[in-house]
Amino acid sequence: DAMVVGFASSSPFRDKKAYDTSVETTIVLDENATGRGWGGPLMEALLERLAAAGVHRAYALIARPNESSVRFHERFGYTSLGTMDEVGHKLDQFHSVHIMERRF
Repeated sequence: DAMVVGFASSSPFRDKKAYDTSVETTIVLDENATGRGWGGPLMEALLERLAAAGVHRAYALIARPNESSVRFHERFGYTSLGTMDEVGHKLDQFHSVHIMERRF
């Protein structure tokens, strides 16, 4: 029905020349669109474009807890690197962030 249900994007991993071939990826779906198969095609399209652009590594930073997002990223070749403890802050709470890496 011509509604936007989600988007996929990438951004520079860090703002330094040495990191030019690394990106952070983001997939966002409307809460009513999760579990309906929209995320996979978005991720596939994003990864195809990143590979064609010569990206070396892609990183996903996932607020904890979110095991479904971790499993989703694993399906597309991301591996877990670890958790940054309480690195984020919103809504008056600190949040830990799990970092995942995909090699091209």
